[in-house]
Amino acid sequence: MTKSLFALNRSLLAALLALLTLPLLVNACDESGPVDDDTTGDDDTNPPDPLEITPASLSFSHTYGTSPCPQGVGTLTFVNNTNEDANWSATSMHAAIEVSVAQGIVSPNSSVDVEVSFNCSQCPPAGITSEIRTNLYTTSDSISPNIPVDGTFSGCP
Repeated sequence: MTKSLFALNRSLLAALLALLTLPLLVNACDESGPVDDDTTGDDDTNPPDPLEITPASLSFSHTYGTSPCPQGVGTLTFVNNTNEDANWSATSMHAAIEVSVAQGIVSPNSSVDVEVSFNCSQCPPAGITSEIRTNLYTTSDSISPNIPVDGTFSGCP
C-alpha cells in the first residue's frame, strides 16, 4: 500500500507540475511576440507627423448687434516637427472670413498661430459655409488641407 500511495503522490505531483508549466510552454511557442496590455490606444513610440495644421474645422455663431465686430472665429496652428524651415499660407474663400496673416515661415520644431475672424459688416441670414485653403511645406513634406468654416447668424436686418 505504501508503494501505491507513493506512486499516486508522484503522479499527482507530475500532473501539478505539468499544469504549472503549460502556460510557460504556450507563451514560449507563441510567435506573435509579447502581449501588449496597454488598452489606452496610445502609442508613444510613433513620432509626431512632420507637418500638422489644426484644428480640422472652425465654426461660430453671430448675433447681429450683440456679438463683437469683428468676431474671433478661432486659431489655426501650423506645426513644423521637422529640422528645416516650413513655408505656410492661409487663404479665406469668403470675403467676410479673414486671416490675421496670409503666409509665413515656421521654424524647425515649432509652430505658428494664425487668428481667424468674421468681419461682421456682412450679415448673411443664410449663414456662411466656406473654407480656408491652407498649405504647409518643406523641401521633403507637404500638406494642403482645406479647413471648413461654418457660421450661423441671427438678428440680421
